[in-house]
Amino acid sequence: MTRRSRKKKAQARVRNRRRMEQAAALWRQRLPGLAVLTLVVLTLAGTAFGLHRLFDPARFPLRTLEVEGALRVLEPAGIRAVLAPLWQGQGFFTVDVQAIREAAEGMAWVREAQVRRVWPDRLVVSVREQVPVARWGRNELLNSAGERFPVAGRPVPAGLPRLAGPPGTEARVLATWRDWSARLAAVGLKARQLALDARHAWHLVLADGMRLEPGRKEAEARLARFLAAWPKVAKAAGGRRARYADLRYSNGFAVRWHDDGQEKT
Repeated sequence: MTRRSRKKKAQARVRNRRRMEQAAALWRQRLPGLAVLTLVVLTLAGTAFGLHRLFDPARFPLRTLEVEGALRVLEPAGIRAVLAPLWQGQGFFTVDVQAIREAAEGMAWVREAQVRRVWPDRLVVSVREQVPVARWGRNELLNSAGERFPVAGRPVPAGLPRLAGPPGTEARVLATWRDWSARLAAVGLKARQLALDARHAWHLVLADGMRLEPGRKEAEARLARFLAAWPKVAKAAGGRRARYADLRYSNGFAVRWHDDGQEKT
């Protein structure tokens, strides 16, 4: 072997060694990243496997649904019967609590509902029942916020005032009722019914059957004028019972008595 050949072989060995060293250095640079990537892949695979097991209804089944709240009209058994199809056969993590809440609030006499999970196998539904403060029309009631809800065959407290009005006027009628009934009580009169008709005229009936007609325009001022004069008018009537008072006069009102007599004040 010539000297020149030996030199070429030595140079080739040097080049090979350098390439190997460069490759090794490259792998050393990439190894942390590959390790992290491998860890991420394994973590994701484990998470997916864990979630699959976690959301398997058969692995964490719900067993009971409890109803809590100060219920006077509704019965827990009835609420559970309505909600049963939405949670039975579902898992702790898979059950749709939003759907259960909406179904509960869709029931008559339920004003608000909240649903929570209780580990490991329970649902608790907290129900806030409607409290009627007035009747509305024939088959509905109003709560304290002026919201309508159906009677739905449930027992209704006795003595509720009867209110009525066009759709969308519930809160206005209720607020007017509260104001006017307090003002009437201050002069010894008790209100029983209040209605707002399609023309937005007011009609008021008292507990003794007397009807007041404040009308549509300036109803507040007309009622105030009547209340200011009524104690003197009633005293002057000498015990006669009024059955009707028309307040729709520009400077007074007319009263019809049960003996059919009528006078203007």
